[in-house]
Amino acid sequence: MSTIATTNVSTNDALLSLIRSASAGSSGGASIASAGAARFPSDRVELSDRAQQILERNRADQTAADKLTQLIQDLRSRGSKGKTTTYSDLAKISGPADASTTGDKTVDAVKAMAKMPEFRSAVNGRADDTVRALVRDGKVPQLPLHLTDAQAAQLSEKELNLFEIVQGVQGLYDAMPKSLDDALSQHVKQVIDGYPDMINQMKADIAAGKLPGEYGEKQVSRYESELAAARGGTMKISAETDTRLVRGKSEFTMQRDAIGYSGRGQTTTTSDWNAIIKKYGTENIQIGSGPYTPGWVITW
Repeated sequence: MSTIATTNVSTNDALLSLIRSASAGSSGGASIASAGAARFPSDRVELSDRAQQILERNRADQTAADKLTQLIQDLRSRGSKGKTTTYSDLAKISGPADASTTGDKTVDAVKAMAKMPEFRSAVNGRADDTVRALVRDGKVPQLPLHLTDAQAAQLSEKELNLFEIVQGVQGLYDAMPKSLDDALSQHVKQVIDGYPDMINQMKADIAAGKLPGEYGEKQVSRYESELAAARGGTMKISAETDTRLVRGKSEFTMQRDAIGYSGRGQTTTTSDWNAIIKKYGTENIQIGSGPYTPGWVITW
């Protein structure tokens, strides 16, 4: 996963007081207008060349600053009404150019999520359907594979829990095919990489009497035909939306043991095999499904 980029420090300085004020729920503090003044010094100040360069960078970051300003306004508005702040579309406020409270995008994204009800289970070390849906739909900022020591030192225990849960669930979904073409490509690679050793082992087991000869030889023949099709580029994939023929269920979760968090992900696909063979006219079939695709049938 890609690391979230750090923020322009000049923009951070301009909005730091706003964020602190909003987090505290105060009605006073810096106003939106004063934030604009902080970003853009008035013409009575004589600017050096260096200051002019900073000013230009700040202007380039205007869009990011405006998004954060809107976030702060929403925080204040919701807080004044006694409501809990909720932001399902986190990705929109966490682009690589956004201003932040610490200057570290990963730390700021984790801290922001920890305050949102959607991530209540994550801060307690659990993945629930809400977190899974947000990650699946790309609503959560992409987190790096690991935190640096400096980043971890800025996070509480609950915030660290949230990082592990969200990052782990992201990794599980990242591995899933995003389209039928992607699913076919993944299957072809798995066959080419894994089948030769499996076929050789099965042949050795047949010769040693560890595998029933007739059954084993039939299976070997099938795997060899699948390997030849994968190498020859003749496999085809078709969407199968009839859930009576192909039905998928994706299950992704995180669990904690003595050495930390680990992810467990699987997609279970069930089918009416005889009906599929009848529809597609061949026994050379592989079925599958995923969270981003309908069920599919691969033939060769």
